[in-house]
Amino acid sequence: MVRFVVVMTESAAFSYHRWLWCFCLGILAQRLLSPPPSLVSLFRERSGDSNAGNEKVSPELHVPELGALGYQRDALEKRKQVEICMSVAMKCRLPVALLQMLVWFLLNNISYGTSSDIQCLELIKNSLKDPENILNYSWNFDNKSEGAICRFAGVECWHPDENKVLNLQLSNMGLQGEFPSGLENCTSLTGLDLSSNSLSGPIPADISIKIPYVTRLDLSFNGFSGGIPVNLSEVTYLNSLKLQHNKLTGQIPGQLIRLARLTDFDVSDNQLSGPIPSFPTKFPQSSFSNNLNLCGDILNVRCTGTSKKSNTGVIIGSAVGGVVITIIVVAVVLYFCMHKMPVKKKDTVVEENKWAKSIKGVKHAKAS
Repeated sequence: MVRFVVVMTESAAFSYHRWLWCFCLGILAQRLLSPPPSLVSLFRERSGDSNAGNEKVSPELHVPELGALGYQRDALEKRKQVEICMSVAMKCRLPVALLQMLVWFLLNNISYGTSSDIQCLELIKNSLKDPENILNYSWNFDNKSEGAICRFAGVECWHPDENKVLNLQLSNMGLQGEFPSGLENCTSLTGLDLSSNSLSGPIPADISIKIPYVTRLDLSFNGFSGGIPVNLSEVTYLNSLKLQHNKLTGQIPGQLIRLARLTDFDVSDNQLSGPIPSFPTKFPQSSFSNNLNLCGDILNVRCTGTSKKSNTGVIIGSAVGGVVITIIVVAVVLYFCMHKMPVKKKDTVVEENKWAKSIKGVKHAKAS
């Protein structure tokens, strides 16, 4: 919001009021350059008194009553006051000069066009094919004066006498090519309408850099292909986004739900598929109709394909996990069995030896 206010201030408020500011600054400079009437009268009166010396006597001083000494003292005081006034006037010269320079700078800036917006339109014209010659006839850049580009076909400026583009309405002009380049130079652009042309190719992935402050974007009834760029979610001032009747594929990016100001959205007549994001604003069913395989509550179509895929993944994961656990258990059991078998054989041999020794002892007893 802060960025948008800055742009509005630079382009609209300043363009409408800077002449008024310059006028006021000029009046202020004139006031400061010319001393106030009271100071002028005081200076004339007291400089006249000082030049007259003791010969001229002001009727207001009543010299006969003050005497010669009082009159001289009063004259000295008047001279001091005049000197103070003159020193104050001399000190005011520096800020007055600075104020004059500021007024000249503002007036000088007013007399030149905004080169970035002119460059923006030049790049747009060069990047598009114009078989109907609408731009070729209308967009003539020989005139560089202020307000010249505001008379171009499809160009709306913030002010008719300022080269600051507000809206570009280039619909139904038979334009061909890809998404135009140079739009990032139209730094105050708030509306872009390229509908009902023969434009093709992908929508730029960095579209938020090209049109950061646009509130209305209309690319409908063209031949744009590819996916809807996720970067559109960064064009945070969008109120209206129309992409219907193109050749867009893939899913609607879930990040578009960040566009809190979005009140008009249309992606019908494309080749989109997958679930429809849960937008804060409830758009009509017609905004998503005639697509390849969109699903969601808005269309009253359950996203079964997504659930089947997820269930299949769970089943495969469970099966693989069960096989791995079974292999580990079998390996552990075999390990312990292999280590216990020699111990049992040794114990059996020891038991047989004890039995043989006992038999042998009995035989020796019978022989004796």
